[in-house]
Amino acid sequence: DIEIIREQRPGHPPVFVLHCPVWLLNFTSPHLQLGFRCSDSFGRNQKQVIQAGGHGQCSISMLDARLRHVCLHLGQATSKLFPLDDPQVGDSGEMSVTAPEGTAGVRPGRYDFGVRVALCREVPDYDVRLVHIVPRYVAVNATKFRLKVRQAGSDELMVELGPGEQQQLVWPTEQVPHLQWTLASAQQDFRWSGAVSVLQPSEASTFVRAEAEALKW
Repeated sequence: DIEIIREQRPGHPPVFVLHCPVWLLNFTSPHLQLGFRCSDSFGRNQKQVIQAGGHGQCSISMLDARLRHVCLHLGQATSKLFPLDDPQVGDSGEMSVTAPEGTAGVRPGRYDFGVRVALCREVPDYDVRLVHIVPRYVAVNATKFRLKVRQAGSDELMVELGPGEQQQLVWPTEQVPHLQWTLASAQQDFRWSGAVSVLQPSEASTFVRAEAEALKW
């Protein structure tokens, strides 16, 4: 649904403005199909499937004008509701969806997304809300080596990245997220690094050691 606004100045004919007050800016992976369940002012639940964007790209979509809450779903898995009423510039939060085994088209595990609701400054005469959806955890390989990344405490490989590549992290377990990494080499085996927390922005130094070298210690 969209809004229709009637405006009229003295001595001028009326002007009807077709207005969409809620827009989605989706920065998630192009491999994900995200659905949004909208709870409108009449208490009805509506489902809207949104085309995902890509790394460094953004897909823009109109949402229901009566939208009051939004949640995400992957297959049958659904996140908690995120409120969109009366947003202030900079309002932000997070939503998580855990896709079970067998979910078509997506890797099983927990997907974390950041959500930010802002007022559009480009349209000062109307209340236009911009809902930003971004991956909350993205691994970026800024080295010249091919790397493997996993969640600490799990043997499941999360991603394998070549130099300059990046990918959203999907957590295989519900534990507090800590990462380990190692070199991906066909010539020799390397041990995993120490665990690094990703809960807060920070810097940490880690190192990996070749398996054959580690056996000498």
